[in-house]
Amino acid sequence: MKKKLVRDKIHEIYQHRPMHVADDKEYELELIKKLQEEVGKYKISGKAEELVDIIELCYALAEFKGVSIRDLDKMRTDKANKRGKFKKRIIFDEVDPERAVGFEDQQQ
Repeated sequence: MKKKLVRDKIHEIYQHRPMHVADDKEYELELIKKLQEEVGKYKISGKAEELVDIIELCYALAEFKGVSIRDLDKMRTDKANKRGKFKKRIIFDEVDPERAVGFEDQQQ
C-alpha cells in the first residue's frame, strides 16, 4: 500500500489507518504529487469539484512557501493585468521552444 496526502479531516473518519505527520520535504513532495493527481482527475472528468481540489492544493503550496492567499491572489491579479488572462482563447499555432521569447522581453 502506498502513502497518500489527505485533507485534514479525512483522518478523523479513518482513524484506524496508520498515519504520520510529514516533515517539510515530504509535505512539499506530497502536495505536488497530489496536485498532479487532481489535475489528472480533472482532465478525465472535467468536473468543477476537481478544480476546487486543485485550488486548495495551490493555496497549500503557496502557504508552505510563505505566500499568503491574499498575496497569491494579488500576484495573480497583477499578472493578469500585465499579461492578460485566458478569456480570449488565443492559441499560437506554432511555437519554437528554442526561440521562445518571454513577454517581458517583448515589452522593451
